[in-house]
Formats: sequence, structure tokens, C-alpha cells
Amino acid sequence: MKFSPIVRFAPSPTGFLHLGNARIALFNWVFARKHGGTFILRIDDTDKERSKPFYTESLKKDLQWLGIDWDVSFSQSDREEFYTPYIESLKHNGYLYPCCETAQELEAQRASLRLNHHAPVFDKEKRRIDNTRPKHWRFSLRKEKIFWNDALQGECHYDTSHISDPIVIREDRSLSYLLTSVLDDQDPQYPITHVIRGMDHYVNTAIQCQIFEALKKECPTFIHLPLLQQHTGEKFSKREKGSGIQDWRAAGIFPESICQVLLNLSCENSELTKTFEERVSNFSWDSYSKASQVRFDLETIWSASNHYFSALSWESLQPYLLDFPCKNLTKAHWQCIAPNIYSFLDIQAWDKVFGPHWHAKQGNTENSWENLLQNPLYLEAALFQWNQVFNPIASAQQEICWKELWKNWTKLLAQQFSVKSFEVCNSLRWILTGKAKGPPMIQIFPLIGGLCIEHRLKSFSREILEKTERKF
Repeated sequence: MKFSPIVRFAPSPTGFLHLGNARIALFNWVFARKHGGTFILRIDDTDKERSKPFYTESLKKDLQWLGIDWDVSFSQSDREEFYTPYIESLKHNGYLYPCCETAQELEAQRASLRLNHHAPVFDKEKRRIDNTRPKHWRFSLRKEKIFWNDALQGECHYDTSHISDPIVIREDRSLSYLLTSVLDDQDPQYPITHVIRGMDHYVNTAIQCQIFEALKKECPTFIHLPLLQQHTGEKFSKREKGSGIQDWRAAGIFPESICQVLLNLSCENSELTKTFEERVSNFSWDSYSKASQVRFDLETIWSASNHYFSALSWESLQPYLLDFPCKNLTKAHWQCIAPNIYSFLDIQAWDKVFGPHWHAKQGNTENSWENLLQNPLYLEAALFQWNQVFNPIASAQQEICWKELWKNWTKLLAQQFSVKSFEVCNSLRWILTGKAKGPPMIQIFPLIGGLCIEHRLKSFSREILEKTERKF
């Protein structure tokens, strides 16, 4: 019999999709695609006050950008008729019970318990019943150790005597994740076979195992991934700058690089050489280590993005340029700059550099050779020496040896101004490309040509001269 899992990703549309949630979606998607199963996108929008349609649309766009598609999608806010019979059954059988304490009264109870050195666990025998007040409903937990076999972490357990009976129906009649998640997971139409989520749901699993049992349903297989943390040990947040998928989209990162980096975390055979399709085909939980948390540096995404751009052919690049159009870029340009590209914005920036009328703007480079860019005499000499080494070759229509030309030009300037060769090289790179780093200049020269080089030298020199004159 063919194994065909049904998994789900259930984000709350209360903020933008961040790397931690994207990782959960990715593992669910890879697992489903590996085994020819079903991937469900389930929008957990039961928090009516904080859930926004805007966030739902945003997270769908982010998932699609990452290459994560879904077979079925629905919102929990549309499922009231489905939930009602199960909720009534749980109430009838005594698994749900009403309470009338206010948030302030509950906090006062917890404070009193702590003061008397007791665990702040709600005691249902002392609950308040007041028909003049709105009710919320709690699920009645058996206070005992709950065991389950985790497909990644191995045998797990949690003692529910350490926690209060959870509120699963709020005073406004909205349902909590703890309840709706189980009700949807056991839906006969799409019964979830594997729940793949982070270690931050460890306690929730113990609670939900009891809810499954109360419904007389078999628990799915649980798989708890290590909690994703920044390299500083902090948790990724929906509201933190730099952790959102939309931030990476705006930065023009190569989307597959994020997926590959997230798949590599805690993987014993981490690599970037395999294609995404190969990663899916070879996916196995055996490749991942047990852990409660895993840290990573955001810089690894930039490095991975550079890796993929470096290997991307000119032909393969074309579909992406529909969203990042370029006017001047050719195959020769791409072969020159590809090893230095980290984002699609880099490509567009280089495309402008290769334009015939582009010239660098004066700015603070914060480098040791900054003073050369401020020196009108140096800039004048740079133009003069360029004409000295280039014009004789061009006028004689000889084949230009750009390596020799670059060597002679920088050597003359270094000697004339008694500065180090690397300072001359970097200052000229800035004037001609507006960048402190990039491909070897001898590769860039033939792509922009001698006339453009002269134009850029003149334009930059003129700007500095005008700036100097304004000071006086």
C-alpha cells in the first residue's frame, strides 16, 4: 500500500511570514512532495481582533515566492458549522467546562499561588460560576504524564499536572488554536497523518493528545523541529526587521537560497550543490539531528544566494529578469559579474553601471583611499595618465591588452602620488563602477570601453572640482 501523508501548515495571519514559520512550511511541503502526499495551507484566523486579510494575502505571496505551493487551502474562521457538533459532544461528555473569572481575577489567583510557593495552576474545583457574566470554556486535562513517539525527537513525554486546563473557547465565543487545530486535524475529509511543527509546541502536543483521545480519534505522528533562533540566541519574530520573508523578497535574494539554508539547519549532510528537486527526492528525517533549538546567522542566506547566482547561466537568468528588468545587460556582462552577485538588485545596479552615460557620484566610501577621491590634482592626473596609456593604442588601432594597460596606469599614478598600488586600484574602481568590490577591472574595461572610461573620469573630476570651488 502506497504511503501518502497529509500534512498542514497553519499560520496565524497576525503578522508577516518570518523565517521560523517559513521553515515549518518548507519541511511540511518537502515531506508531502517526497511521498506524493497532500499539503494543506490552513489559515488559523480564529483571533478575530488580530487576524487581518492583508497578512493572509502576504503570507501566500511569500510562500509562492519560495516555491511552496499547496493542494488545499481554507480559513478556520469559515468552519464554524464543522466545529459545532464536535464542541457540543465535548461539552456533553464533560471534557469542556465553563468558567466566569475575569482576566484580572485569574492573574490575582496566580499571584496568590506564587506568593504561597505553589505552582500557578488553575483549580477547576474552585472555579467561579456566575450566570450574569460571560463564560469561557476550558478543556479538562487528566493530570498525568503524556507519552508520544516523535518521528524526529524519539520518545517524548510531558506531565500535564504542571499546567492549567487550557481555555479553548473565549468569552467572545472565538475558538483557540489548541481546539480548532485538533478538530481540523481529525477532519474525515483530510485527516492529518503527520503534524510537523517547532519545539515551541511541545506542551501543546501533550494537551492535544488528550483532546484527540476525548474525540476518540487516533493521534497523528508528531515531528518537532528544533526551534529556530538567531545566532545571538534570540527567537525569530514576525515583527523583527530582517527576519521576514518579505524583507528578503524586497532585498532581491535568490529564493532557493533561503529554502536550502533552512533545510540545511541541523542536517548532518548539509550542502548547496544539490538542486531543490534533488533535496526533495532524497529527503529523510534520518539526516536530521535531535535538538531543542538551532541557531543560524542571516549572512548564510546571502552566501547561499551568491552561490546560486554564480552558477546561474545567462539563459536560466532570463525568466527572473521579467521582474527585474535590465536595459544594458548582455551575456558577456552576466558572465563577468555573476560571481559577485548576491541579489537581483545587484544585477540591476550593475546594469546601470554598464550604461553608456552612467558616471559615479561622489560619496563617503569610508575607506583608506577616500582622500584620493577628494583630490582634484589626483583626478586630473588619473585622466591625463589614462590618455597617455590608452590613446596611443587606440589611435594605432592595436589590439588592447587590458591587463598591461591597467598595470601601467595604476603604476604611474602610484608613483606620482607616492601611494600604495591597492589605493590607486580601489579609487579607480570606485570612479569607474561606483563600487568598492567587483570583478577584476581588466574584465570590466572591455565591457564599458575606452570612451566611457574617459567620460566617467571627466564627470567625476568635474563634480569634485565644482564641490571644491563651492567651499571657497
